[in-house]
Amino acid sequence: MKKILPIILGLILFVSFVNSVSAQIRPPFGGGLGSKVSATVGEYYLSVTGFTSPFASVSLYIDNIFIRSTLANEKGDFSISQVLIKLGLSKFCLKTIDAKRLGESESCITIPAAKGSFAKRDIFLPPTLALSKNQIPENSSAIAYGYTKPGAEVTLVLSNGNKLNTKADATGYFQFILKNLKAGKYTLYATAKYNNIEAVGPSKSLSLNVLSKAGEVAESVGDFWKKLWKLLTSWGLGPLWIAIPIVILIIILILKLWPRQTWLRPHQISLRPVRFTGIFYSPKIARLFDVLRRRKRHLHHKWFIGY
Repeated sequence: MKKILPIILGLILFVSFVNSVSAQIRPPFGGGLGSKVSATVGEYYLSVTGFTSPFASVSLYIDNIFIRSTLANEKGDFSISQVLIKLGLSKFCLKTIDAKRLGESESCITIPAAKGSFAKRDIFLPPTLALSKNQIPENSSAIAYGYTKPGAEVTLVLSNGNKLNTKADATGYFQFILKNLKAGKYTLYATAKYNNIEAVGPSKSLSLNVLSKAGEVAESVGDFWKKLWKLLTSWGLGPLWIAIPIVILIIILILKLWPRQTWLRPHQISLRPVRFTGIFYSPKIARLFDVLRRRKRHLHHKWFIGY
């Protein structure tokens, strides 16, 4: 009986411990692992339709937060629907990347403060745009290109007031050749028109830097130093910057600890025990060490040369 009683008490304690742990793990209100939980944020919906270049990727952003994306069809039409929004929403942004991933565009659209579900239809998104070069010398050229609705009339607007016009081909592709630009910094963006429908204005633009002769030289020097610094700080030469100070410290210690007369000339006799005398019988080497060990008084902060 005395042996059985501790076993029974141990079992009772073990069962109590298991029940307490399972009570902490079990969800409240009788929920279990198979329970389904659902929730919604907001009570209104936003729907957006429009058109852009064929098979382009269109992403919806609200308050700089990605919400949803879709792909345009072969005609460039797209649709994003049933997006939950909060009361008072007044702006959303659409970011477009063409099918070739050559360029992109972004436009932010302002709407009346949402008091219920809202639909914005037939939005003509601005063309995607990219540059072959972001920086060119004066009297050279660069190419601006992108995609839009096939057959649309495209206008490229530069910050100097110039406007270039062209027409997109059957795939929606277009390009402009930028030349005869004076030295300076330019911003540019593209807009389009299709069946008398104007594209919404882009919220971002590209930058093009045209260098003068002096600027080109300065840029070349800057690029050289950047490449040199990258080389010197690379993994291959990085340890060299650690080895050089160590070698210098070793040389300083040798000069500090080396006896004053440690080399012999044919007409001299060492006053101290001689170390490694075999390498100092050369007159040129002896003359060099004479210069290095010339006795001069130095300031206290010149200890590393010798006081």
